[in-house]
Amino acid sequence: MPFPAQPTPYYLKDALDHAIDNTAAKGGPITNSDLNLVKVAAQVQAGIDKYRAQAAAKSLENLMAEEHVPSRLGYHLVEAYGARPARCHAHAIVAGKHKLAAELRLMMAKMKIGIDDVDNGCWLPENTAATPHPAMPKAPPHSRIHRHNYYSWINSRLRPAYQAIKFRQTLNLISRMMQYGGMPESVMLKKGSASPKEAI
Repeated sequence: MPFPAQPTPYYLKDALDHAIDNTAAKGGPITNSDLNLVKVAAQVQAGIDKYRAQAAAKSLENLMAEEHVPSRLGYHLVEAYGARPARCHAHAIVAGKHKLAAELRLMMAKMKIGIDDVDNGCWLPENTAATPHPAMPKAPPHSRIHRHNYYSWINSRLRPAYQAIKFRQTLNLISRMMQYGGMPESVMLKKGSASPKEAI
């Protein structure tokens, strides 16, 4: 006897899944507006899926050599989350070329995650003058985030994530912590000022 199908957990669903769920949960008949929302979500997800399929087809060497293109990451963030917030930059959580991100780049390449995958990005205020940002008042300025303590922190969070699904979940958690609070204060301090503590 086959096992009953298990529902997909919320955190594993993409934007299209959420659009379908929201439409199905609404009372009353389905409208053209509902169908258009699902159609747009499907088009958005197709763009993200295309980039992911290209990453899956690349060799380890090609993924390691892939250049981070901020405009491409920004495009994926817009596809997934809507318009870019004013005075914000697309931030790659795992940096493209920084020496302290090399181990994480290797992990991503082994897991077939491209450097500009939407899960490896978030919007951050472009500089100190853009903080506190109305959409994310606790977010640090992008111009000041790439510090030694930042790389120590993301390494401590991501290195234990040996499976792609766990790695992606942790990237999303880091993104939320950076934008909405929970990032250790020591991350923004100079090297040697404090040891980054793990935020739980």
